[in-house]
Amino acid sequence: FEIAMELFEKYETAPDRWQAEFNLARILHQDLESRARAYELLQAAHLHAPQEYKFLSEIMIARYHLHGWANVTVQAEEAAATLIRFAQEEKYGYRVYLQVGECFEQGLGVEKNLRQAFHWYGEVVSKAYLIDQQSTQEILPMMLLDEEIEEDEASAMFKLAEFYRQGLVVSQDTKKADDLYRLAARKGSQAAQDYLSLMLQNTNLYD
Repeated sequence: FEIAMELFEKYETAPDRWQAEFNLARILHQDLESRARAYELLQAAHLHAPQEYKFLSEIMIARYHLHGWANVTVQAEEAAATLIRFAQEEKYGYRVYLQVGECFEQGLGVEKNLRQAFHWYGEVVSKAYLIDQQSTQEILPMMLLDEEIEEDEASAMFKLAEFYRQGLVVSQDTKKADDLYRLAARKGSQAAQDYLSLMLQNTNLYD
């Protein structure tokens, strides 16, 4: 992507420049020290992307303003409103279900509402299941390019497990919670893996 960016600097009208900018931004976003550069690239990608793909960078930029990453100005209410608006889009709303759930759970830019949080976490799992059940021909092209839905599914399963374990806005159900912890762990949730490891250690202590 860095090489692609150098080439795009020479050929500023290249049609796919925004893709290199956006994908490099996603990579740099993983490193806290690189997020300032990632934010710059997201802004550039938003400027250069065709109208139908601007939502990709807009979602990420909203997340930066929600959390204040890279020392950008926190605009929590505006950012949350943007994410909620996208969540209501049938075509690509699934990309922000997890973030919207977190907004309601933590009261980020919206009034804290655990029922809404539970709803949106459930939507993540439901959408991931739907995508998994569809054939390759039936899945929208943007879904095929988005591996993050799997990570979001694992995170949402862990969140739902916490709700069931603690009996938050739902009846307490430790069996369902344990099933969700295991599913989340298998799908890569580090939090779920840590929880199960701790539970196993505690079990061994009392055996």
